[in-house]
Amino acid sequence: MQKVTMTIGHKIGLVEALDSAAICAAITATLAIDAFTAIPCVGMWKGIPENSTRIEVVCDESEANRIAGLVPTLAWQLNQEAIMLEVAPCAVSFPTAVVPALAMA
Repeated sequence: MQKVTMTIGHKIGLVEALDSAAICAAITATLAIDAFTAIPCVGMWKGIPENSTRIEVVCDESEANRIAGLVPTLAWQLNQEAIMLEVAPCAVSFPTAVVPALAMA
């Protein structure tokens, strides 16, 4: 499994023009991802603090490569100079809920 992490600032120039909801919508539409985690955070870009959103996706290697290849398009669509991108192996699992059998009355 691979973990793809993107950190996307909310500013366009010096104006805070984006928010986490807009970034999530762009991730869903542009990258065609329907399962990810969005974490509000604060970052620095060229010495100026800005609100940001960190997106985490866990997927197989081919999907991670596909996503990474589309990040420049996402940056362009969001009017971002750059998006911080990290792709790394991970040992994430997704345990499912165990539903106890219903007692027979």
